[in-house]
Amino acid sequence: MPAASFFGNLFIAYGPATGAFAVTAYHSGQLAILMICSAFFWLLSILIASALWYAAPGSVKSNVFFNLGITIALQEAFRVIFWAIIRIPEIGLTKISGVPQSLNRLKFSYVCGLGFGFMSGLVMFVTQLANSSDPGIIFCQSCPSQDLFFISALTTCLFIFLHTTWGILAFDALWRKSHWQVPYVVLSHFGASYSTTLVPSNISGGCWYALLTLLLVLFLNLGLCYATVVVREKKQA
Repeated sequence: MPAASFFGNLFIAYGPATGAFAVTAYHSGQLAILMICSAFFWLLSILIASALWYAAPGSVKSNVFFNLGITIALQEAFRVIFWAIIRIPEIGLTKISGVPQSLNRLKFSYVCGLGFGFMSGLVMFVTQLANSSDPGIIFCQSCPSQDLFFISALTTCLFIFLHTTWGILAFDALWRKSHWQVPYVVLSHFGASYSTTLVPSNISGGCWYALLTLLLVLFLNLGLCYATVVVREKKQA
């Protein structure tokens, strides 16, 4: 039973995203390196958030909503910083050739978002995944009939793909200087993250409300990605 719980949660949390990477980016060393670099930048954002939490007074450390907000803001700031860094080669190529050069922006933004999501998922769930191999079950506080590890695995899977879509929308907005996509990415990130506080709450069915919120945001993101990015790429091709 512990082995079944471990591997089941492992495949739920990371299986879909691993499949997406294998199908879309595994064949390209450039995309794989870009994904690893983006994951490193997500780690940097969490490192700074952890340092700020460590230096904060006790009253601030205990404020979950404030700390979560700082963490989200830093993640989005480092997403922008990483975009600025990968923008440099495009600018350099344009200066050298004298002709506007464009990277494959859709693929780059996709793998950067996937890298953010993968590292987020690993940090968020790997400890719980290890604990799921122990005998026994920890029930979710807001959904007493559900295994907490199962709910966390679903949340992890959804957040990996949420980060992927946020990466696509944010990079597209920065490249095109869109005035609404970046605020949308930040606000939807805040909304999705704060919804997860329902899982350990005393609200009956809170885990399902949280998962439903994450699904709604993901479907909305996918629709926006298709409408604002994919359709335009097809027209330009």
